[in-house]
Amino acid sequence: MKKFLVIVVTAITLTFAANLRIAQAVPFTDVVNFSGSTVDYLGADYQKISGSLLTSPFVYTHTLDLDPPGLNLNSATLSLTHVGNSNSWLFVFPLEVWFTSSGGNRYIGTLSKSQDGGEWITNTWSLNSNILAEMTNTTPWSLTVKAKDIGFINGKIWLDKSVLSGDYTPIPEPATLSLLGLGLLGLLGLGRKKIT
Repeated sequence: MKKFLVIVVTAITLTFAANLRIAQAVPFTDVVNFSGSTVDYLGADYQKISGSLLTSPFVYTHTLDLDPPGLNLNSATLSLTHVGNSNSWLFVFPLEVWFTSSGGNRYIGTLSKSQDGGEWITNTWSLNSNILAEMTNTTPWSLTVKAKDIGFINGKIWLDKSVLSGDYTPIPEPATLSLLGLGLLGLLGLGRKKIT
């Protein structure tokens, strides 16, 4: 009877543990909506950035409020929606997007050309493992983005939104680990009884 009870408790415990989420990837999305203009352009409120973005880059931050809390960041992409990424001079100096951290600046990508009065364009970049690692060194996890012009001429751009999305591994719940541990202890006890 004791042996039967140990087998039943072990089976139930392992079944519950197997059905609970143990370190499965959880998706996340964080959106920064830019505003600052009362004019609605093509269905979007936007922020006009002008002047020398070489000497005074435009900086904003994505902050991840994760539930459940995260253990590590598996992957992430950054999307930036814009229009007017051109210059009134003969040459076009597109904006570059950088990740800023205590470890310095890391290049993310360059915005494609978008004409004044044209359609909104969205550029999307995958963030590399170095950027992901540095993001998890902040509490809460965050991505500070710096948009800067690579030319010396004053320019302008209209920004609609920035979207940071991806997935992360959550910190395993203590109850899940306890159930798994109890199941393994039951199997260990069952194995010892068979030996003796």
